Amino acid sequence: MDTPEKAVGSIIQFFEKLITDFSWRRLGFVFGFLAFVGVALFIYESYTHSFTLARLNREVELLEKVMALEPVPARRSPWRLTKETR
Repeated sequence: MDTPEKAVGSIIQFFEKLITDFSWRRLGFVFGFLAFVGVALFIYESYTHSFTLARLNREVELLEKVMALEPVPARRSPWRLTKETR
């Protein structure tokens, strides 16, 4: 099995060849692969709603933390105008 360095090197080499030895076949492969990944993510999200669910869970956790905070009275700013100083 290849090491991660070799795998990354082969990916970089593929994209380098795409630029230096341009062919429509390579370009079509790249676009096809990106389309496949996009469609796969769309299908995965439409069936599982995991991305949406994870985002909503984070929002609920943050709201629970905010609600658990005790209100602290704000200090009056010495620069704030009061009725007496107007």
